[in-house]
Amino acid sequence: MTDPATRMVVAMCTGPDPEGRCPRAAEPPYDCVGLRVIPAAGTGADGLPFTVTAAPGGRCPLAWIDEHSDDATEEDDP
Repeated sequence: MTDPATRMVVAMCTGPDPEGRCPRAAEPPYDCVGLRVIPAAGTGADGLPFTVTAAPGGRCPLAWIDEHSDDATEEDDP
């Protein structure tokens, strides 16, 4: 995770626990909110960086991407 202003790495994250929740924080504030996340290539986010604006209910943004990655491919299917 990087600071969007400085682009410096400020934290590392292993992603969601098996239930899709943030393993680093049981309640707000969540470490990633406001930071730029750069997922590893080959993950549900396919290495595309994004800025986290919220983590509703402790849900890890990477879990949300994994859960909805099939939605984008279904829309692209003819």
